[in-house]
Amino acid sequence: GYRPIWDAARSLVSCHHSEDDLEEIRGPCGVKCGECPERESCEMDCNLESKKQMASVAANDNGGGCCGGSGTNSGNEKCCSSSSMDKIQQYQKIIESKHSEKWWDQPNDMFPDELLRDDEKSVHDELSTPLKVMDTSIHNGGTWYTPNTLEELLDLFREFSSGGSSSSGGGIKMVVGNTEVGIETKFKHASYPTMVHPSKDIHTLHDMFSTEDCYHVGGCAALGDLQEFCRSEMTSDGEEANRRRHERTAKPIHDMLRWFASTQIRNVACLGGNLVTASPISDMNPMLCSLGATLVLASRPKSDGGVVRRNVKVSDFFIGYRTVEKEDMEVIERVDIPLLQDRFEYCIPFKQARRREDDISIVTSGMRIKLRPATTIDNGGRHWEIEDVAIAFGGMAPKTVMARRTMDDLIGKPFDSNSFEDARKVLQDEFQMPDDVPGGQAQYRLTLACSFLHRFYLNCVEELTKDVAADEKEGVSYPPVPLIENDEECGVGGFVGVKKPSITGLQTYPEPKVATGLEVEHLGMKDERSELPLAAVAAAAAKSSSSDKPMKQKNNSVGQPATHASGPLHCTGEAIYIDDIPAPANLLHGSLILASKCHA
Repeated sequence: GYRPIWDAARSLVSCHHSEDDLEEIRGPCGVKCGECPERESCEMDCNLESKKQMASVAANDNGGGCCGGSGTNSGNEKCCSSSSMDKIQQYQKIIESKHSEKWWDQPNDMFPDELLRDDEKSVHDELSTPLKVMDTSIHNGGTWYTPNTLEELLDLFREFSSGGSSSSGGGIKMVVGNTEVGIETKFKHASYPTMVHPSKDIHTLHDMFSTEDCYHVGGCAALGDLQEFCRSEMTSDGEEANRRRHERTAKPIHDMLRWFASTQIRNVACLGGNLVTASPISDMNPMLCSLGATLVLASRPKSDGGVVRRNVKVSDFFIGYRTVEKEDMEVIERVDIPLLQDRFEYCIPFKQARRREDDISIVTSGMRIKLRPATTIDNGGRHWEIEDVAIAFGGMAPKTVMARRTMDDLIGKPFDSNSFEDARKVLQDEFQMPDDVPGGQAQYRLTLACSFLHRFYLNCVEELTKDVAADEKEGVSYPPVPLIENDEECGVGGFVGVKKPSITGLQTYPEPKVATGLEVEHLGMKDERSELPLAAVAAAAAKSSSSDKPMKQKNNSVGQPATHASGPLHCTGEAIYIDDIPAPANLLHGSLILASKCHA
């Protein structure tokens, strides 16, 4: 049978040893076989091998060599060999006649049947199945699997999905960062019988890389890793035109992720989970819609078949409230984000919440526009024309939506304030919400959406001005760029695209009272030079020393507030904890598996 561990142990005692060597052989009990008082009755496999070897030595020990006791053969090799082999075989027959075949196979009883199979392929299949952990505690955590290949992951989804072959029912959940499932199980008391945590060995789910025209982001890639990837792409070297394409595509994603939840959440939450959760006020989903991103969904309908993939536009992925265009047995393998052009194409993110830090958005948006010089000349002369536009909103409907009527109204029109003024009217009509809409603030949310559209126009004018100025230095002529009134310049930019400032805090405390206290009245504790109590004298000295030089403060620190070494980082939320540090490549994890019984 296939017994790798036992065969390795046997190999240590199955070679030819002298009698002295056999005395040194130790069994699993830790006692030398030659010194064991129960050696004759011991039925351990190591002792059986020892007895066989002792018999072999005895059969060959005839006062020296088998030919005349000289230890040499002198041409009688065949006689010596046959004589010793006959004696060994005779001795083995005597032992085998005393014990049954079952007695000889008793060391195999300690091994599972799967390891004793003759079919090595079936054993390999058993050993390579995903890691399975069952939680039978009071938490009712269900059964967890950790597949190591994409095929194993898809097989689990085929088996345990709502339409799968498993009789357990209840569906299957893939858990990467546990930022959504953890809330559902802890606070909503949801119970999922089967959960999957894909191994990082499945590189197609975790890797991020760029090609000539696209970013490829694995569905299980952490948002923190995606933010770091975008930061590196923004500062990448290379040809100027290619560098601008990467910077313009990566910057809006990076800026939106900067204000996405907290550092702890971004380090574990994944992009695919954010998409499948399909929150109607998600920050990233409108951004991906406006960039024209595409999802690659993978499934394996048959266990003996290949992986089937299909592409779905992110803008078509959301079909209802927390409902997406995905089959139960499908998994988001990756997200493909096309790169913007090196000039005249812009994407701007927008977000409004009650506070900037760690708050749910009221309205969020991603807008992209592509401009070109108009081929025709109107009464106003040469002008810029809107070739393509994509506008997506979160918080304006039960799902992430595209403002398709507004987009259709803008495409083909001149790029000027009049066109966007008309577009805002179309937008107001397109997103009319009743006053009792879930989340409330219907008019305020609509006003925010119109404000985002106007600010988008102002930001694009500023970016277009930079592109035209750069090309005109090389002698290229373009139509004039629309002008922005002075009172509207404040609308350019926004907090999303600005570097997050460091949070500061201030603690105020009352000054110690300098007056005669109980310690003077009852204990008579006074300073010899003053009528004030000692505590008051120390406080007054500390107060007067606060305006002295730093060196003098160090010598008069009594009564002064002392800042803890880690205080500023804790108060500002910038302290780095273990969960804040992204896992490096090839990180090894260790875990204790405790036995359920003593001496198990």
